[in-house]
Amino acid sequence: MALITVTAGSFVAVPDVTGQLHGTSPDGAVPRYLYALLNAAFWRTSGGYSEQDDGYTNYLASFPDPATRPKPIVVFSDWYLNVYLGQQVITTLPSDTALRTVVDGWYDGLTDLPEGAIIDIVNEPDQPTNKEGVWGLSYASYSHFFYIVASELKSLNPAQQVCGPSVTKYETGGKTWITSLCSDMAAQMPVVSLDWINWHEENIHTTPTTVYGNITDAASTIVPDYTSISLLGCMVNEYGPQLEYQSPGMMLAYITEMESAGLSIACRTCWGNPTSMTSACFDNVSISGLLSFDGQYVPQGIYEVYRHLGVSKGKRVDVSSDDSTLAAMAYAESNASGVTKITAIVGAWEGTLFSAAPVVTLAVSGLPDGPALWAYDVLDQAQHGLGHRWTRQAPAIVSSGEVSVGLPTIQYGQAIVVEVGAIAPPATGAGSG
Repeated sequence: MALITVTAGSFVAVPDVTGQLHGTSPDGAVPRYLYALLNAAFWRTSGGYSEQDDGYTNYLASFPDPATRPKPIVVFSDWYLNVYLGQQVITTLPSDTALRTVVDGWYDGLTDLPEGAIIDIVNEPDQPTNKEGVWGLSYASYSHFFYIVASELKSLNPAQQVCGPSVTKYETGGKTWITSLCSDMAAQMPVVSLDWINWHEENIHTTPTTVYGNITDAASTIVPDYTSISLLGCMVNEYGPQLEYQSPGMMLAYITEMESAGLSIACRTCWGNPTSMTSACFDNVSISGLLSFDGQYVPQGIYEVYRHLGVSKGKRVDVSSDDSTLAAMAYAESNASGVTKITAIVGAWEGTLFSAAPVVTLAVSGLPDGPALWAYDVLDQAQHGLGHRWTRQAPAIVSSGEVSVGLPTIQYGQAIVVEVGAIAPPATGAGSG
């Protein structure tokens, strides 16, 4: 039997890893409120490299109110340079002067760039003729390219933050790229500030615990050594395993492991079809797989995980699991009378579809004594709809501030949202914000 323990009055501060990845299709058909409900801290998108495919413009259209606009991470894409050079695969760089001119024009085109935006200088340069098929240069060429682009951006705006090298993985060579770039920028005269080091965590065999180890390794062995380049911390700018990036249980585990590791910034990836692994990065239908479309936009189960993550900001409470195959997060809310309601999300991430489902008990302390209503909602990789599809249970009794409820079995890849408290949830089938 697995035990998930929640302490209602023990509020905790956690890193904000709510970042998402924004598609680049031009019509912006997804209703804006479906973006806004995610309450993401960052949206990663490409800087426009043609009038027909401008991710940054569509990002602005999705968040028209500057007061509520999340911070963008804008990729200075090798696609843009590809268009400029007219080369299908970039095998030679323009002169430094010409490259600075390209950067000037590109940066000038990022209208209404909000304070706190970050420029990501090329995506996945460690792939030989990387998967976009336009970067065919060595690490040494990339390092020089990064220096020219970063130094030019900072000459245009000294407060502009940059990140790199945005490699495909941390292990098997990725860390070498990262440390080499830090060393190269520290050796420049004048020194170029590399504000954030970043990489992807999306390989098919990557697990949430692997991600935790990579983040803590980078934070302890790289970040402290490069204060001279004003290194602020680590960023995982694409995360999610190729076959399970729409799995509520798996992605909840990624989130909680990144939070536990103290990661500063993270953005979800965008694989798309889990069977063919086709990309959903550039569609206007799914918000990189969070929605499906069947005449209308319908949130998937994974959308609800991120919606709760956005709602929980500033409300998170202490939660623990005695089963390493289960991830959990929880947050507290109160009504006008001050009665607390706990919302917990528990996800199964380790195992297979044929693994035995654990028997799970949720124990909550810190609630007011008396009858407590509770209900649960199962999230899987199917269409879900916005809000909850509650299965209401008989009231539980809170005694001495404590109550325990037995959860239904959680199958591999699923997550269950549980509410416990004196606040009645909506009727079964009704949505809630």
